[in-house]
Amino acid sequence: MERNTQYFCIEDFMKSVGIYDVNTLEQADQESWDALVKQTTVFENWHEMLDNAGTEYYQLHMQKGLAI
Repeated sequence: MERNTQYFCIEDFMKSVGIYDVNTLEQADQESWDALVKQTTVFENWHEMLDNAGTEYYQLHMQKGLAI
């Protein structure tokens, strides 16, 4: 998170943009959400950020020899 955003963790990032739970996230306007992601991260949009996080998580666990 710190490497790709200006935040320590996903919780801090979400709170900073007014997302406090799944319902708030689901109600967020996609274009506004993508604009916030682009402004505060190295990613172009939420989908790219989410894909990258999943890839990094998978690679980290595979390097440790763990299957998820």
